[in-house]
Amino acid sequence: MVPTEHFLSSLLEVPVEALLLGFGALVLCLNLYASVKLLRSGLYDRQQKRTQGVLIWLVPLFGSILVLVVMSGQQTRSGPAKPTRSDEDGYSLKYSGWGPGADGRTRGGGDGGGGDGGGGG
Repeated sequence: MVPTEHFLSSLLEVPVEALLLGFGALVLCLNLYASVKLLRSGLYDRQQKRTQGVLIWLVPLFGSILVLVVMSGQQTRSGPAKPTRSDEDGYSLKYSGWGPGADGRTRGGGDGGGGDGGGGG
């Protein structure tokens, strides 16, 4: 086992070039992540995406963080896309009249009436 003093002293002996290379790789990964997330986003039109992409790459660390924060704020305000529940056939239950309604009760009933078993007429 390595003593703590030896480990810390060897950690401080890391060349500056290696630290800069690691930091550069981290910034590059963050920029790539922000760029891909921006391109896949449906929040902005083409011109806005282009402008934000330029910001990401011209101001590497701060630009990517800024774009990611703004995008997450926009998604929070508009709300995340909520998938609809589907049955085996892929038919959306949201529009079929079956399943829980807004009040929590089950809609439908199959008799064309008010769900009381009568004819509905």
